[in-house]
Amino acid sequence: MTTATTHDTTNLLDEDLVSPADGVEELTGERPAPTTCWRWISKGLRGHKLESVKVMGRTYTSHQAIRRWLAAVESTRTEAQAAARDDGTGDRPEHIQRKLEAAGLI
Repeated sequence: MTTATTHDTTNLLDEDLVSPADGVEELTGERPAPTTCWRWISKGLRGHKLESVKVMGRTYTSHQAIRRWLAAVESTRTEAQAAARDDGTGDRPEHIQRKLEAAGLI
């Protein structure tokens, strides 16, 4: 029996399945820790969960899912950086903003 835990309408079983750590290592050259992969699947990163599927008790993702996930995470990071540049304050608390302004740093 196969239980899909996908976060998208894409059926991972129609894609190139790979273990999460192996897939990320093939794309980046660095192997993430198993707990890191599990966190990406269960909690996500920057609001995006890595799609996964369980096959015979083992968790898999796909090369395509990893690429989609990396693109979504990068897009969110880029948007957050652009927003921080737009208002000039980023996520600084107001009292820190005042101190930086008073010091002439911004």
